[in-house]
Amino acid sequence: MSYNLTFEFLRHHDEANSRPLYFDHTLAITMLGMAGAATKFTNPLHIPLAGFFSAALIAPISWFFYTRAIRFGAPNSNIFYEDGTTAEEIERFRHQDEVERLGLDMLSTPNYGLVEQQDKAGL
Repeated sequence: MSYNLTFEFLRHHDEANSRPLYFDHTLAITMLGMAGAATKFTNPLHIPLAGFFSAALIAPISWFFYTRAIRFGAPNSNIFYEDGTTAEEIERFRHQDEVERLGLDMLSTPNYGLVEQQDKAGL
């Protein structure tokens, strides 16, 4: 819950935020690692060391597993409809599934939606 609150605080004005999600994830993990070290360790030197450990090891590993869980966490393809379901409803359900699949692909693709300008003299 602490991670979700910290990450949401960092991303709450996403329209004005130009940082990639990975940097906010790393910052949230680092802050939580340092906060946990501050409550547990007695030597003040251990707090920044715990932050470095969190940023260098915990954040990349957890980001890797998070993005793989999104990308490969496909729903079950066995779909059964109730009796009396019309063809229009089935088409609507399939459309909703396709929108959700595209959203998961968007979230799991690094730098999705960033526009690279091909013509450097433009604008």
